Amino acid sequence: MDSVLKLYTGCPLMLTENNDVPRGQANGSSVRLRQIRTKPGELPTYVTLSSGVKVPAYRASQIDSLRVEHLNARIRPSVFDIKCKNWTFKASIPDRFGDQVSIPASGTQFPLISNSATTGHKLQGATVEKICVNDWRYQSNWV
Repeated sequence: MDSVLKLYTGCPLMLTENNDVPRGQANGSSVRLRQIRTKPGELPTYVTLSSGVKVPAYRASQIDSLRVEHLNARIRPSVFDIKCKNWTFKASIPDRFGDQVSIPASGTQFPLISNSATTGHKLQGATVEKICVNDWRYQSNWV
């Protein structure tokens, strides 16, 4: 699993929590990134991609919030901020003898995922400019 959330202005994202359901901030809601808001004084680390291009990178702990815009134009307010959340959990890892050891751990993440690709189920009722179908089946009602 890739633990890095790759963001750029306009990237499609999907919320993974029910924060404010009456205002459209619900699990599965589609949004676009408008702005990354860093904490005061935080500077990026520059990472070189395999193509040789350098891009700014931040840790989740350096970000104050992500300003996003809901894709459903009927939902108001359409623009809102998402804050980073701290999580605690038990991690199970193998020790040098192959036995599983449970240790307390913590992590920082945003309650959203990249939505550059989506399922047909999530597209129901959506209006999109372009669509790429990467798998085709000749059965009734598949498309």
